[in-house]
Amino acid sequence: MVCRRRCLRLRSRSSFALMVIGIVFVGAVLIYHSLNSSGLSSHDNSLSSRERKKLLRYQPAHPKDSFHTIKRKFKPGVPRVLPTGGTAQNLGIKDIQDILSLLYPSDWKITLEPDEAAIILKDKLLDLNLQSPLSCRDIDDHQIIGNIGSSNKKFVEQLQKTEVFGGFNGYNQNNHRNEEKRMVLKSQGKDMQTKITCMKTVYNADFCGPMGNYILMREIFLFSFLRHPGLVNILGYCLRGDHISMDIRKKGLMLVMEPGVPLTSGMVTSLPWAHRVQIALNVSLLMDFFNSSPLGSLGLPQLQMKDFVLVDKYWVKLADLGDVSMEEKSCSWRSDCLLQGSDIGVDCTHNQCKGLNMRTNMKIVGANVLEPLLRDCPSEENGQMVEMLGRITRLDVSFRELVLFLQNLAKKYESDDTEEGEDGDENIQDRIINHLNQKWSRDNTNHIQDKSDNIIHKESNIQNVDKDEGTLQNPQPKKYGRLNSSNFPGIYDYACPDSRVTWGCVMTKDSLFDAMNYCTADPVCKAFVVFSSHPELDNKLTVVFKNQTSGNSRTNLGTTIFYKKTTTVVEQDFIISRDKLEKVNKDLTERTGKGEKVLLSGPGKTKDSRECMEHNLAIQQDALSTREKRLMAHMGLKGVLEKEWRYAVQIQRVENFSSLRALGSSGSKGGTMIINFNTTNPGLTISKAKFIAEDGPKQSHIAFSLLYHMDRLLGLYHTPPAVESHITPQQVQMFMKNSTWKSMFGSMVDTDGFLRGLFVAPTPKVVKKSVISLLPSSDIVTSVMPFDRTQKMQLEYILLWWLGYMPKPADLHRGFKGHLIHVDADQAFHNTAVNVSSYFNHCQFPNVVFKILSCFRCHGGQPSRICSLGQEVARRVELSGFNLTSSHYLLENNYIGVINRAASSVIEIVDVCIHKFGREVVLY
Repeated sequence: MVCRRRCLRLRSRSSFALMVIGIVFVGAVLIYHSLNSSGLSSHDNSLSSRERKKLLRYQPAHPKDSFHTIKRKFKPGVPRVLPTGGTAQNLGIKDIQDILSLLYPSDWKITLEPDEAAIILKDKLLDLNLQSPLSCRDIDDHQIIGNIGSSNKKFVEQLQKTEVFGGFNGYNQNNHRNEEKRMVLKSQGKDMQTKITCMKTVYNADFCGPMGNYILMREIFLFSFLRHPGLVNILGYCLRGDHISMDIRKKGLMLVMEPGVPLTSGMVTSLPWAHRVQIALNVSLLMDFFNSSPLGSLGLPQLQMKDFVLVDKYWVKLADLGDVSMEEKSCSWRSDCLLQGSDIGVDCTHNQCKGLNMRTNMKIVGANVLEPLLRDCPSEENGQMVEMLGRITRLDVSFRELVLFLQNLAKKYESDDTEEGEDGDENIQDRIINHLNQKWSRDNTNHIQDKSDNIIHKESNIQNVDKDEGTLQNPQPKKYGRLNSSNFPGIYDYACPDSRVTWGCVMTKDSLFDAMNYCTADPVCKAFVVFSSHPELDNKLTVVFKNQTSGNSRTNLGTTIFYKKTTTVVEQDFIISRDKLEKVNKDLTERTGKGEKVLLSGPGKTKDSRECMEHNLAIQQDALSTREKRLMAHMGLKGVLEKEWRYAVQIQRVENFSSLRALGSSGSKGGTMIINFNTTNPGLTISKAKFIAEDGPKQSHIAFSLLYHMDRLLGLYHTPPAVESHITPQQVQMFMKNSTWKSMFGSMVDTDGFLRGLFVAPTPKVVKKSVISLLPSSDIVTSVMPFDRTQKMQLEYILLWWLGYMPKPADLHRGFKGHLIHVDADQAFHNTAVNVSSYFNHCQFPNVVFKILSCFRCHGGQPSRICSLGQEVARRVELSGFNLTSSHYLLENNYIGVINRAASSVIEIVDVCIHKFGREVVLY
């Protein structure tokens, strides 16, 4: 009995154990199936409930067949650009379609938010075997050692870590361990342009604010997918959201790339002909690739020379793909396929302008890159180069033909490139490496803000020379003091080897460090002057070395003095200069009797206005550059930058004068004359300039200077180039031998022997009398008719006419091709009764001017709308070296007050128009 009970207990225990094991097994199977099904579910199931709702809400934005044309365009079998191991089959055309439809949304209303798009893009890149060699954490572990080219669109910064990583193309695989590796980090900024474009469709600032991330996501995809020797190597990327931050650990999107030196016109013109041909060939090969890439024909409508970077002896790579267009333009008729209004032989085929991208690329690349590279060729190549450049301009040559032409040309000059032998090549390579290292050398804590949007690899040197230290190769900037807006004009010059001129020591240097190196090594050199306000940002610097520093430094906008701190006199000059500026503030405030002080730092009245103004001018840099080129061309100075003209006028030696003409009343002294320069010095090709100086009631040279600085401050470019400068005592003594000249200008010579005045670009013969075709409107219009190009230019000319209170008879306007120019700006502020407000009732106004004027709006309940524009103009003129207190006529007419009153009247009309019609309609 006892045995039976024991057996029953054992059986029951065994049955219970078997039942428990069975339940556990069944549960494990169920859990496995549950996990497996969830793991295979779509990506949106892994999102939070809130994010999943957003994703479902936006899901209709991307129908599966929305990019059916990509399937037709996708071309497999290009092994040199496909990822390692990639084929048409394992890449997946469907994934490419999905990525392109994601990154090029057709309607902002139904576009995914960027943080969601970033997660999807990351998954798609993994599916394509395009994963990043650097994880987000790897990138976070790097150190940002300085800004390179930050703007409101993106941050471009230097990264550094003492470790070696392999890139997609094996970049830097031969680096030694523990060598400092510098890279470029591109991350998202606050892209206002994309935000505004989005808000025209979706009026939601929170939704549209981060949409600029789409442009950076396109770059991440394109640099990852398109492999070509002409594209910079991508070293890694991070896709973890759309957050915008200066902290590397908080950035959402990051793209890590190899460094390089931006290509500039000054750089290419200094290269040997064989190197320039090779660079042109490399660029043409890349453009030919874009014409038939795996993604089809790609367009680069905004390509510039600075988008290419030099990474080797003569190997350049494209560093910006943010503006690439993916498809040919859609069309219904051949007339839809015009390029800037011209028929270029492109037909409308299957509703697409086949070949338009290639011709657009040829036009842009030809003008901005190839033409500067291939001009100034050897005499024996002149005939065929003129013919080929003509074909490029006419767009009747393909990139494939251009590649063949340049390949044959390069073969002819291969010997020129290899004359140095292996050692020579190594020396060249060493120089480039040293050049790159020097450009990246800077203080870890200082950041340089770059104003141009597309400069991805701008060299950086120093922000504050008193904080950096180095050796003779990277000299001790602590040994140098700095005077901003200062110059030693016409004094302390000495002869030196390799000088560009015979009268002094003038050289071109690659950086501020190079200039310091030279001055440090030269015992005669005590100081040097650079013709730049921000020399630490410039690729090339014109430097004038000086052998003394004792006093006589003069205020001069656009130049900077660096001096060895072995003397103290210059530091005293700096204190004097600061005292002078403080006196300017006091004098201007006393003269106006009311209103804001003109402070060195200080909206409407202090530093904020100036920062706002400079920020808006930086945003509009490309548009301002176009305006500058137009003005310089119409003034007979095509191809010359205004800063180059100003520099040449200040540095060239005066040869003689002609065309004396008196100004003002019979009691006034001075007048105008044409100054002819000695043009024997290489690189200085300005042959003449108009000189204005008047010692009389109207002070015409100061009036011209006021209008000129107001014109450039507003970004209009309707006043000829001008620069405040002098005629040296030696030249004055030579001119004094002419009795007429002596009677006109003799009494105006300062006690130090200098004759100071304003140099202006002379009016060319093509500038003739013109009429204003724009008609005034007595009242604000009931509906806005957009202005054409001529009407816009005339309105801007009229705006400056009003702000400058110029007496303008109907037949006194001058211009060329509809572009009116104030060649008689010396008459400014001579007619305070001017009122041309009726021209602004059409409710059209330049956006750049509106933004600048808005920086000077009044605050604190003041009755006027614009308060400190006049003070800022006066500050600029005073800093240029003119004493406004000497112009009694201008003081009596309160030029500061009339500028502010006129600007207030203008902005009042524009505000009414914007309230009635909206900014998008009124501002152009």
